[in-house]
Amino acid sequence: MPELMGKDYSKDIHGNHYFRNVMFAMILIGTFAGMLGQTFLSTAYPTLMDKFNISLSTAQGQRHGTCLLMELWFQYQLI
Repeated sequence: MPELMGKDYSKDIHGNHYFRNVMFAMILIGTFAGMLGQTFLSTAYPTLMDKFNISLSTAQGQRHGTCLLMELWFQYQLI
């Protein structure tokens, strides 16, 4: 692959080339989006507690369950 000489690339376990900078940017954006989603859910506690008439611990448990399901969904969508 002479056209890739001198560029920042690596090979995955299947021998395909990928660019480290692109991979790093994707991880950085995904991390930021995850933190932003967690913040949105955390600020929704009072609304959830009022609308559904639940306690704080139940709202926190719901948030953890939602985050777990989102993580599993993202993992299987990327495969």
